[in-house]
Amino acid sequence: MAEKIPYHQVLQIVQQHNILPIISRCNIHCCFCSHQQNPPGIASYSLPPLNLEQIDEMIEFLSPNNKIVIGESVSRIMEGEPFLFPNFIEVLQRIRRKLPRTLIGVTTNGSFLDEEIVKSLSQLMPLEINLSLNSSNPQHRQTWLKDLRADIAINSPVLLNQYRIPFHGSIVALPHLTGWEDLGNSIRYLNDWGCQTIRVFELGYTRWCKADIQPNFSFRELADFIEQLPGIDCPVTVEPSMTQDLMPNILGTMSGTPARRAGLKKNDVILKIDELTPFSRVDAFLKLKKKGNSCLTVRRGQETLKLILKKQPGEPPGIVMQYDLHPLVVQEILDLIKHHQAQKPIIATSTLAYPVMAAAFAVQIRDEKMQVVEIENRFFGGNIRCAGLLMVEDFIKGLTGRQGDLIIVPPIAFDSNGRDLRGQHYSDIGQHLGIPVVLPY
Repeated sequence: MAEKIPYHQVLQIVQQHNILPIISRCNIHCCFCSHQQNPPGIASYSLPPLNLEQIDEMIEFLSPNNKIVIGESVSRIMEGEPFLFPNFIEVLQRIRRKLPRTLIGVTTNGSFLDEEIVKSLSQLMPLEINLSLNSSNPQHRQTWLKDLRADIAINSPVLLNQYRIPFHGSIVALPHLTGWEDLGNSIRYLNDWGCQTIRVFELGYTRWCKADIQPNFSFRELADFIEQLPGIDCPVTVEPSMTQDLMPNILGTMSGTPARRAGLKKNDVILKIDELTPFSRVDAFLKLKKKGNSCLTVRRGQETLKLILKKQPGEPPGIVMQYDLHPLVVQEILDLIKHHQAQKPIIATSTLAYPVMAAAFAVQIRDEKMQVVEIENRFFGGNIRCAGLLMVEDFIKGLTGRQGDLIIVPPIAFDSNGRDLRGQHYSDIGQHLGIPVVLPY
């Protein structure tokens, strides 16, 4: 059971992540909810009841320069349904009075988005909704999500479109429970009502998950199904990202954006931005967002094209790419190695990140100046492959027998105090293996 997080720690998380966590309760009970799969001893936190005075204080810690995130799980706090919070619209109004031009992103299951609420939201722009729809079929929502307000959730894209509120959709793929037709229909439904992007998630499960919930299809089958869906205009990503390289290829462009107007298309590869060659997808996206007008060299099939992207500096370009690797991460790792004068460094990475990390350090690996080691999620098991759920014991098991003079581990596996989800400090890895361990920041 999650313990209540002290209020002062909530303020720290608000400042660190620019999120506004307000409630841990939810009004539906998804069969795949990760909160039900945690074993005893996992450090997850629920929020104590908060009043509006505390909300006002939390707002003081928000930055006006970055999007404010509400309802999205980006920390160890269990996030619930924001619209369950009493007077949630008033919370948004208070944010808007304090920060009139900052984008607010609200993640919701949609079950409270009736016309009155959506109309109120339309008066609080700039704001975007991240709609966790999962299924557009009322019977499936009632069976697998225990949603007693399914009709409201299903109608919410219609209202968001009507009131011109930008929204993004997400779906946890459940074709083994609801059928492939339902998955396709749900994607098409979001697309037809003007959804800007759709994220389709593989159902993540641990070794504690009930067997009847575990998917009986492969990630490749899911990706192929999405790829072959006809008549979908908005970009659809399949996650987690299985990126194998750093090539900045485009998954799609959003309607009405500079990228769409410039003629960029799905599967285009960005070779140059003006005269700069992007290091990765992340690097390409950040360069495009920062710059104003730019000349792009693009590979499309066997052709090389020149396209002009017209936009304001800082304006999102409107392209969708899988996340791979920020160039600053690579530089931080190289700086750490230099600082510690390491001759045989070991980069420990998750299964998902291994291909891109290996690509980033291909020269060092070839010259035997570095090892990049894939660490399996043995503790959680199932199909978990991400760094955020790696434990100290996973690193110890994965690195035992390796020879090196410095181990660099991913910081996302640890909290601000350097502890994993079971409270074990990353320094224990070094003590066990006899090799210094550091975190890049």
